[in-house]
Amino acid sequence: MSHVFPPDERAAFYRVIETRHPRLSLRPITEDILMKMLGAAHHAPSVGLMQPWNFIVIHDPATKARVRAAR
Repeated sequence: MSHVFPPDERAAFYRVIETRHPRLSLRPITEDILMKMLGAAHHAPSVGLMQPWNFIVIHDPATKARVRAAR
């Protein structure tokens, strides 16, 4: 079933995406926020409902440092 969001909700969504700073993606977040984000991502549509993505949650500080260095 298709849902059309009102213009103000669509504008807010795009404003969030457009104003996000790249450095903010490395901030620590709470486990609750992480679970909400992963839940939303798992409900995101994909072509043919294939959902061809995997999510990796890294808790180890040394591994996080290696990921940052590889960027």
